[in-house]
Amino acid sequence: FVSHRWWNHRAEQPHPDLKSRKHRIMCEGIERGLADGSFRNLNTSEEVYLWIDFACIEQDDHAEKIKGIRSLVYYVSKCQTMIIPTRGMDYQQIHLSKDYGERAWCRFESFLFSVISKVRVPSEAVQSFFISSKRNSIAKYHYHEHYRPSKGELTDKEDIDDICRIEADAIILMGFALVENAISKLQRENGTRKNNSISIVKQYLKDEHVKMLVQQLLALDSENNTKVDLDLSKNLIGPEGVNSLQGLSCRSLVSLNLAENPIGDDGFTYLCDQLMHPNCTLRSLSLPEMSSFSQKAATALAEALHVNTSLRYIWIWRKTELTAK
Repeated sequence: FVSHRWWNHRAEQPHPDLKSRKHRIMCEGIERGLADGSFRNLNTSEEVYLWIDFACIEQDDHAEKIKGIRSLVYYVSKCQTMIIPTRGMDYQQIHLSKDYGERAWCRFESFLFSVISKVRVPSEAVQSFFISSKRNSIAKYHYHEHYRPSKGELTDKEDIDDICRIEADAIILMGFALVENAISKLQRENGTRKNNSISIVKQYLKDEHVKMLVQQLLALDSENNTKVDLDLSKNLIGPEGVNSLQGLSCRSLVSLNLAENPIGDDGFTYLCDQLMHPNCTLRSLSLPEMSSFSQKAATALAEALHVNTSLRYIWIWRKTELTAK
């Protein structure tokens, strides 16, 4: 999958590679990557096929072009490697460069590739590389989460609706896939550990993902009496996601990390209700910083700690560490 910005975008007749320089960089870089083993997930005994927007998405018929754009998730899912041809720029600055990183569509393509890489099994993990004109060098590319496609620059402002829609859909699908992968891993490891751990950190998880995770963990617990440590920090979990943890926190949840999630006062109240339940199994709890909650929520926590008998440790992010007796 070739992710790039058209280098002749300001010409009277825009073209992605008017002098074929980019084509040369791509071909030479791919040949080098295959020869030195950089592209280890490509079979060097077979032909290598390239997907590039100018050749694979209709450029003149707007309706057909939109169909191609809305199929990008499918196209990306069929590719094993993403390459980014560059003109010798500093790789450390690629995410902010006018030649690539500031553009919404470039961000969008690398974002989709990052999503796909997270939901595939490790043996099929995708790779991304820069291929530079400077000494034909190759370097690994890592998507930076805070450079979201919807915040990038656009030539056609009407494209933002499609970018936002596909970005949102991709995040939702990624969340469900990450949950499925975590449960599958837990099933494979079940019985080999006293406590099982699931860590899905900084992956835009929302309430619907937590609900699915809880349902599957409860089903697993009914079969194997599985105890779980759960790290869901730095996501987008709100009050309903916290509320859905009710059944789990009273059966098999031993450790829970919700730091840096927008759970709000309502979510905090739901959590305190769970702590006050006589069957609460939580021994360790990590919370968002207290400054994001009201005095009423803080009082609810104090009351819950007074009643709870299972909890041993509480970490309040960036503020205070408490021990529950």
